[in-house]
Amino acid sequence: KKGLNQPVGNAAINTTPRQMITAELEGISKEYDYHGGFAVTIEVPQGEEIAKKTFNPNLGIVGGISILGTTGIVEPQSLKALVDTIETELKMHSVNGNKSIVITPGNYGETFIQQYPILKDKEHVKISNFVGETLDHASTYGLEEILLVGHIGKMVKVAGGIMNTHSRYADCRTEIFGAYTALSGGSTQIVQAVMASATTDGCIQILEEHGLKEPVMNRIIASAQGHLERRVAGNYTIGIVMFSNIYGKLGASEQAERMINKWENE
Repeated sequence: KKGLNQPVGNAAINTTPRQMITAELEGISKEYDYHGGFAVTIEVPQGEEIAKKTFNPNLGIVGGISILGTTGIVEPQSLKALVDTIETELKMHSVNGNKSIVITPGNYGETFIQQYPILKDKEHVKISNFVGETLDHASTYGLEEILLVGHIGKMVKVAGGIMNTHSRYADCRTEIFGAYTALSGGSTQIVQAVMASATTDGCIQILEEHGLKEPVMNRIIASAQGHLERRVAGNYTIGIVMFSNIYGKLGASEQAERMINKWENE
């Protein structure tokens, strides 16, 4: 698709690896005093099947695995490589005129999105745990509307201003639930039960039993929305939808609801 390093129709081999291939061939030409041309075949065994497990299909790369190096240096397990891939997707959508997109951390979000035709039909990007980096790159490439759809287990962290939702960086899920339970009038015993819960679904179950689910979720969503708006700094419209695999849709910010209604009427 448009927006990648190579024009549409070219093999998905970026400029740097092309330069490296050319340099090797030129070296061979000099060594053997050869002045003709070369026909080069690049083969990755099982590349077509391997590619299906990567971001390649989202980028419009089909028929094999991509050779997308930018420096010639491989970084195993590179988090930067993931962020760079997300950036590439955002750039691709912008170049192709898709200024309104849905972002979601992963498979749970994609499954949830499929239940709603208006969301299903929108372009969407998987962002893993990189909420902050994704929002920053969206500003760079001029996107206009972004709807963040995520499972409560990750999105509750955004309500605490945490923009990388991996547990290695922060895990204050029950603390945030506990704080907003108290602010919503929950007793000390309820707060203690929420904070002792092993999962966010467990927190929600306790809140539902005490009639506090809606007020607590409203506060959590409002807080998350505020942190998202602070991060995007007015560069585009942002909204958030939170859900649970057990309880379904837990709520959406006013900005998210307006965005979805707008899309439905377009």
